[in-house]
Amino acid sequence: MILSWIATIKRCVSFVLPKLTLVPFCQVSAQHAFKDGEDGKSLAHWRAVHEHVFRLWLAEAHLSFDQNMLVFCEEFDVVYALDPVT
Repeated sequence: MILSWIATIKRCVSFVLPKLTLVPFCQVSAQHAFKDGEDGKSLAHWRAVHEHVFRLWLAEAHLSFDQNMLVFCEEFDVVYALDPVT
């Protein structure tokens, strides 16, 4: 179990990461994309957004994107969220 704190300007969150899977990018499921919750929650949108980001990050390391590259799919449970005091 991994316990992490994420601090942002807006909130502080503690979460538990109960499931971490390693799959080829092209095999990320529609279910995972929906759970990830970005915008329309579609697999096509998830792939487009993540491919764009991965291409940027990989280019910085002089590497190239490949549909078969392995990616981690994280599922986590929020156990505590604190809104900041304003």
